[in-house]
Amino acid sequence: MKLAVFATLLAVPAAWGPSKFVPVDTILVDSDGLPSGASSLLESHVSRYNARTAKGGMCVKSSSKVGCSAGKTTAKVSFEMKNSASKGGFEVRSSDLDHVVSAGDESGALQGFLAWIRQVRWSAKETQVPTDWTASHSSDKELWGLRGHQYSSAPHAQMFRTMDEMKDYTLDQAVFGTNQIEMAHISTSSSSYDHLVEFSSAMKDTGMNASLWISADKAAAFDLDKLFKDMKQLDSIFMPGGDGGTLDIKAATAARKSCRKYHPGCTMWISLQELSADDMDSIIKDLQTSTWKDNIDGIVFGPHVRVPLTQFVKMIPEGFPIRQYPDICHIAGAQFALNFLSHVWAFTHQRQAVAPSPEFMDSIVRQRANGSTPTIGVGAYSEGVGDDWNKAVWSGVAFQPYRSVKNIVADYARYYFGADLE
Repeated sequence: MKLAVFATLLAVPAAWGPSKFVPVDTILVDSDGLPSGASSLLESHVSRYNARTAKGGMCVKSSSKVGCSAGKTTAKVSFEMKNSASKGGFEVRSSDLDHVVSAGDESGALQGFLAWIRQVRWSAKETQVPTDWTASHSSDKELWGLRGHQYSSAPHAQMFRTMDEMKDYTLDQAVFGTNQIEMAHISTSSSSYDHLVEFSSAMKDTGMNASLWISADKAAAFDLDKLFKDMKQLDSIFMPGGDGGTLDIKAATAARKSCRKYHPGCTMWISLQELSADDMDSIIKDLQTSTWKDNIDGIVFGPHVRVPLTQFVKMIPEGFPIRQYPDICHIAGAQFALNFLSHVWAFTHQRQAVAPSPEFMDSIVRQRANGSTPTIGVGAYSEGVGDDWNKAVWSGVAFQPYRSVKNIVADYARYYFGADLE
């Protein structure tokens, strides 16, 4: 990121959303202006809104779909596609009861709608939509193009009981700017195999990039060729070099080759975690050889790397993009341990607890995108949903850094709990 752009982040506005609202009893979303591939995703987000608010007041209509009817006071959302608009960018215009999302592509149109839906103020008494409001976004304003988080495949108290829960949670992640989910903590049971296949289908259905964290030894326990063939979507693989795995170029090469047979754009990422200085120097030299250059697509910086990020980006040979892998779920004995944590709390809850830290996380995101750490984005470590608020902050700030963290937190509260608690 250019330093001039970073300077603008130092004066983040206090507010971004609308200041005027009007009550409505129905919201009709007209999908006729959308590219065909975006219509099903739009319907998924509308269904999620109705289930989450338990109000059922939003409906998708089109020229080929009947069943939507206007109420006494109806807000109408429509889309217009403009070739002049930037890729991934959007503009939202709200006037009285008419709301228009303008974009240059499918991604921008959906992100514009999600930006609008975050501003809808719902409660048990009524629903209010913004009015006299215009907002725009351009992808060149984003801190990172990649904004990802992990799910856990192994049985875990803080994860999902059903695949529908996973889909709902993934739709919620997209609302705050997340565009990649990585499945991690993989077991080698037959049920895990089925879970991975179902995971890939869920990511395809929700419009999310799908990534797989898998160690070399776990990869050896699977028939990867069959697994990758059965998975509907797989965009990247992360094989850790330490902290759960051992770096194995042969395993990484074989996995990448197999993945690309069925998913041509699949990329292979490795980390340099828990390595001695000599081992790190050796691997960095290896990265300059054709064997590694031809089979490794990117490098991951995570916990337990012996040098800071600012030094790490200078050590990696040119041509390898770098992805951050921050631990945002642990509160003690961790990469970003909470300051002044109560000893009683730390002893009783240990490392993993529900501990939203919006201002702390906001400062980390902005410092890690200040121009001295050029990375393509983030795929954050997680072990459940206890860090859900932190996920929203990492994705939200990276997606719209011109917004304040207070603004994003207000969106979060409004989206999940209603206007009375924002």
